[in-house]
Amino acid sequence: MTSFDTESRRRAIWATDARKIVSGYAADVYLEKIGQAEREDISHIEAVQWGLKLQEIIGREAGARLKMELKEADYELFHPEHKWMASHFDFISADGTTLVEVKNYNQSKRSQYDAETSLMPAADAAQCVHEATVHLVSLLGN
Repeated sequence: MTSFDTESRRRAIWATDARKIVSGYAADVYLEKIGQAEREDISHIEAVQWGLKLQEIIGREAGARLKMELKEADYELFHPEHKWMASHFDFISADGTTLVEVKNYNQSKRSQYDAETSLMPAADAAQCVHEATVHLVSLLGN
């Protein structure tokens, strides 16, 4: 994954920030962006560690189920017009038309996702819409 140094994190609203904003932490995001608070280090949380370990496995399984070749999207994009919008992607289809954001829902979170309708928690949806917007507009060039 690309490095997310403090300056890089502060210069834009990333898709993960959109997730936090929708979850009710807009003030925290704002304080991080203006340098009044540090981004919380969550790397010690077991669920986060397992999510990172399982990301590639889940991504490969998603590719198999979707019947498409996925490749790691180890890059970041900035919206060409609104430079405050940025995103990093988990996977992208080989033809560059489909983004895959990996989520490993634990038992308590799984009930918030409806596999029949593909409805997901609002924070996850916000993250995906943010990612898709940055990618699509960057792809189309405004």
